[in-house]
Amino acid sequence: MNIFPKIETLQDILPHIQGMEYIGVLSAKNGSTVLCYQISNSMSFATSLEKECRGITFDNKGNIIVRSMHKFFNVNEREESKIENIDWTQVHAVYDKMDGSMINTGFLNGELFTKSKKSFTSPVAVMALNYISEHQNYYDFALACFEKGLTPTFEYTSPTHRIVLDYKVEALTVLQIREMVSGRYLTVDEMKELTAQFGVVLNLPIWFGEDFSIQKAIETLDSANEMEGYVIQFKDGNMVKIKSKWYVNLHHAVTFVRERDIAELVLDEAIDDFIAFLRTNRPTADMSRVIEINDSVTGEIEKMQSDVDKLVSEHRHLPFKEMFAKLQGNPLQGFVVQRARGKTIDYVRHYRQHKLPLWSLKAIDMGEITDYHTNLDDPNKA
Repeated sequence: MNIFPKIETLQDILPHIQGMEYIGVLSAKNGSTVLCYQISNSMSFATSLEKECRGITFDNKGNIIVRSMHKFFNVNEREESKIENIDWTQVHAVYDKMDGSMINTGFLNGELFTKSKKSFTSPVAVMALNYISEHQNYYDFALACFEKGLTPTFEYTSPTHRIVLDYKVEALTVLQIREMVSGRYLTVDEMKELTAQFGVVLNLPIWFGEDFSIQKAIETLDSANEMEGYVIQFKDGNMVKIKSKWYVNLHHAVTFVRERDIAELVLDEAIDDFIAFLRTNRPTADMSRVIEINDSVTGEIEKMQSDVDKLVSEHRHLPFKEMFAKLQGNPLQGFVVQRARGKTIDYVRHYRQHKLPLWSLKAIDMGEITDYHTNLDDPNKA
């Protein structure tokens, strides 16, 4: 069973996300178009097409060339990912959640490219490209995938690109392989066969078979050290993730946090981990202020983007010099001119520099953080 939407061209998805300010339609210098969320809140990712906007990429003719992994959530982060709402008998495999950077490969005009979620030229995308250039088997694997209509998703890890975990050697590890048009994820056996042909490293499941217990998985993560967590994949291809207490503690999941800390977690795209962690470990905590701050930050950024787009539309007919003069005194003046010139605006960076310091250092008491909990009498039943 494949639950994912068929996507062949940009027009299969673009009309369905118009007006959604949190999803960026990014025009790259190589002529491609990338759809990727900028920042999100509890109302985002309401449809299957929105969940595909995590770096999905189209060439200059609008044909799909990269289908990255869809957006999925932490256990207990959303209604759909609550422990009691999941049929745990449908688990296909459980993977170690690697602590690196997601990379996709593809080909455009006959040339290999690597990209992170939004960029072909980010430092980590360049490092991954250099790695492939030094390992012919990875190039051959990427080409074979592309010719078969597949997108591989890798995790790039390196001692010089450390997030939290300390990886001793540089590596590019296959996480998943996906059919571009149908969205179907290859099974574990299919991935093992394909990666083995080229000697490419695959993130093998730590569990693969029958009788999976979410309760046992959670108990393991409660005491685990030096690991980020698990990605749990179901037979239909959908996934959830769950982080270890040790890992989330390193990302500010403490007994109290400041309002500015919450705003920064939103900008760092880490608020989802924090909310899911609290709902699992402190189910009685009052989350209202956390949600308010999340919605306020995302709302301000989305409004800024919307205002810029509106001004660009209203002044697009003017020469750049005249446009600049007419918007004199408008705080969005520079953004409007840059956007009119086709440049991508980093609204999150602007918010971090100019708005984040305005948030207070008032503490929000979240209560005592205890052990992981579930609400299931029988953890293997949904």
